[in-house]
Amino acid sequence: MNRDQFVNAMLTDFNVVSDYFNDPAGTVARFGMSAKESAAFVARDLDALARLGIDGDLVSAALSGAHSKTCPIPV
Repeated sequence: MNRDQFVNAMLTDFNVVSDYFNDPAGTVARFGMSAKESAAFVARDLDALARLGIDGDLVSAALSGAHSKTCPIPV
């Protein structure tokens, strides 16, 4: 797994979202990202994620916690 799979899971899988908000480090670790990526996601550091080339709007939505069954899912 990787960062793209993590972001997608955060947008589409309520279980992963719940896991992340209860245990960010443990949830991120399941996706096998680099240490820099993992640290940025755990810290919710949007600037660091942008420097890693991750789309800021997508990450903001994924990490917002404002999910519902009507959220648009990127294709």
